[in-house]
This record gives sequence, structure tokens and C-alpha cells, in this order.
Amino acid sequence: MLRGNKGEWAELYAFLKILSDQKLPSANETLEIEPDRFFEFLRVHWNDPQNGPTLYELHTDYIEILNSEKSITKVIPVSVISSKLNSIFKEIISGKGRSFTAPVAESLMSELNRTSLKAPSADKADILTTIIDRNTNTPELSGFSVKSILKSQATLLNASGQTLFRFKLLGLESRDPESIADEIAAIDESNSASYYFDRMKKIYDLGGKLEFSSMLSNNFENTLRKIDTMMPEFVAEMLIGYFSKKGRSLSELVKYLTNSDLTKKQFNFSLERGDYEFKIKQLLAASALGMQPAKPWDGMMKASGGYLVVVRNGDVLCYHAFNRDVFLSYLFNNTIFESPAGRTAPYMKVMQIDGNLFLDLKLQIRFS
Repeated sequence: MLRGNKGEWAELYAFLKILSDQKLPSANETLEIEPDRFFEFLRVHWNDPQNGPTLYELHTDYIEILNSEKSITKVIPVSVISSKLNSIFKEIISGKGRSFTAPVAESLMSELNRTSLKAPSADKADILTTIIDRNTNTPELSGFSVKSILKSQATLLNASGQTLFRFKLLGLESRDPESIADEIAAIDESNSASYYFDRMKKIYDLGGKLEFSSMLSNNFENTLRKIDTMMPEFVAEMLIGYFSKKGRSLSELVKYLTNSDLTKKQFNFSLERGDYEFKIKQLLAASALGMQPAKPWDGMMKASGGYLVVVRNGDVLCYHAFNRDVFLSYLFNNTIFESPAGRTAPYMKVMQIDGNLFLDLKLQIRFS
């Protein structure tokens, strides 16, 4: 039987929801349904690893399934799908462990000639559709990225060795490097529930401060500089603010960045809070729509149409490029920095390199 995690099953659920409802509600900046605003779907395109390109042509009461030669291979009543959606959602909600089976969902997949939970990695979107452009009232091909908020909040940008930022420690030159490293390392999970933050506090208590040096991933640095040439410096400053407990939400950390003396003095910037907010929103949108730290990014959005969010009551909410400003505000107002685990790609440890002290901080962004 097929096994998948909640996010993968939720991706299938969003696909089935489109086939069943044929229109999805638009959401506002706070993930609430906007009354009388929805997106209407005409067809869904699926590149199945076994059955090849498959087209689902949506009609009010039935769905035609067409193969790569545009021949109708099946006709499925919409009621067959809609009658199973609640059971499938319950399977996903109650699923245990990192991956689990969902027999009702898998059975329906078979009826729909679908053999895989996820879109092929080469595909640019999780779900490719044709929708009605509500500005021109014409069909438009739109790819969507799918996120689920079913249990814990989803991660927008995953931490890894690619998201490490290196900082030089200043102000501690007169002290013995090994003793500093030992003092910082002595603060750990055995004596502190928030030892990453307590280590940062200790550095400041000793008279030290951090100066951004470099990113450990050239690939991710190139990606960030493609979004904005100063994005690594902006994010580095926000990481200092986060681990210094100046804020957690993107809004709080952009405020910290705006007031940063370091940024003003070092780069002679006179940007306003709105300027920084605009730039950080571009980073969030890129993360939501296809950019990944570990892969080269060509600047193209994986999902040209927008973003589908599967929420806890079974609704699937839609953000589309048609309302990009709302989507960006949703991301900005609902994401936070967090301190990821350090089991892989450890961080917040003092290192001595060529006579200088350095320390790494790790970036992860999650929905709040």
C-alpha cells in the first residue's frame, strides 16, 4: 500500500477537493475565507509516473479523464469523489507516524488513474490546473504549491546545513579563546531549556558582539542575492535579533532590522520599515513558491498560480497571483523565526579559525 506523510496526503486531498468542488474560496491576510470570492477550476493536469500525462476535465456532475492522446478513458461522477472526501480527511488527520497508509484515499486514486501521491520532482507545481482568470474571464494555466496546517504549523523554509550563517565574534580578543568556547559550550540542554538564546546572552554578557562574516552555502547565498543583493546581510541581522530575543515574528524582526545601527553605519542605508518589509516579503514568496536553499534557483516561481492551504476543518483555501498583495501579507503576518534542532548541522558553537572566533546561526522560518 502507498505510504505518505501528512503533507503528501494533504497534497492529494487538495487535488480531490478541486475535482469535487471545482472552485475554492479565496483567503485573506489572516487565513480566513473572503466572502463571495473564489477561484473556479476548469481542468486539472497530472503527469502520472505510470499512466503518463492525464487530464481531468471538470463538469458540474461528472469528470472526464483523458489520456495523453486526448482520448476519454473514464467518466467519474463527481459524487463518487465528494462522498469520500470526509473519510479521506479523517484518514489524514488520524494518521500516525512519519508516514502512514490511507486506504480510502488510495482506492479513490486507483479509480482516478493516479498512482503517485506527489507530483514528479521535475514538475514545476504540486498541482497544475486551468482556472478562469477572473480579470479577463478567460482560461489560464495555473500551477499551485500546496501547504497543510493539520497538526503542527508547517515550515516555510527548512533549516539545514545550507541555511547556516557565520558570524565573527568581536570584543573578546583579550580573553582566552578556549575558555570562551568552553563557557559557551557549558550552557546546554542539561542546564537550560533555551540554551541557544542563553548562549547568545552569555556572549553579550562577556562583552562580545556578532558581525556577519559569510554564509556556508554559496548556492543559498547566490539565491538570496538574486532576490536582493543585500538579502544575506538583512537575514543575518534578523538572526542576531531573533537569538537576542528582540522578536520572533517577521514583523518584529523587520522592525529590529530597520532600527539596526549596524546596517545603517555599515551600508549607509536609509531605508524605511516598509522598504525592508517589501524585500523580506519577496524572500517569503520565493520560499513558498519553489525556491529551495539546497538547489540552484533560476528566479522562476515553481507555482506560477499561487498557493493552496489545507486547514484543520477540511477547507482548502486559495491564494492566487491575482491577489498577490494579500498572499504576501499573509506570509509576512503569519511566519516566525525559530531555533531548529542542531543534531545535523550544529550551530551556536564558538570556533577558533585563523586566530579569530566565529559562531554559526541557523535560519528556519515556520508558520505561526
